[in-house]
Amino acid sequence: GSMMGDPIKMAKEFMFYLKSLLSTKYKNIEFRYVGFADRAQEYQTEEEFFSSFINGGTDYTSGIGLTHEILRSYSSERYDKFSFGIGDAEDSKGAKSATMLADMIQETQYSAFIRTDTGHNYPDATFISGVESLANSQKSFFGYAELKTLGVSGLVAIRKLLGKNRSKYR
Repeated sequence: GSMMGDPIKMAKEFMFYLKSLLSTKYKNIEFRYVGFADRAQEYQTEEEFFSSFINGGTDYTSGIGLTHEILRSYSSERYDKFSFGIGDAEDSKGAKSATMLADMIQETQYSAFIRTDTGHNYPDATFISGVESLANSQKSFFGYAELKTLGVSGLVAIRKLLGKNRSKYR
């Protein structure tokens, strides 16, 4: 429920911009979409992802767990793997989610968390602290950005996470 309205619009807009940018730059890229609330699901099509909304309590461990499972299905020797999580950081299992996120990013070349911050939500302090700690300690491999409005905010976040001043991924 906390993602209804502008937060979910900001999240989907960011993902649309990200996919558009990366698909233009890279011709052989595959996107997999996971949505979650108190349970996680992988969307079978991009259209399903962009038109769906899952309601319920927020448990980031469900989304992180399914994403990690998907990442492990790709050979690290054959694939570069990237993960972008997005949400308002309201989480029922904050510390566990932060730990799972730190474990999952070991499976990727680069990962990021993007927070939809409309000023009307209350992020879990242990989760957001864990995300910020990862962003500070793993700068080359993990990024953190915030979206505050629809529109240009998503492009600013992409530039912060993937722009020319970013270090090379591993």
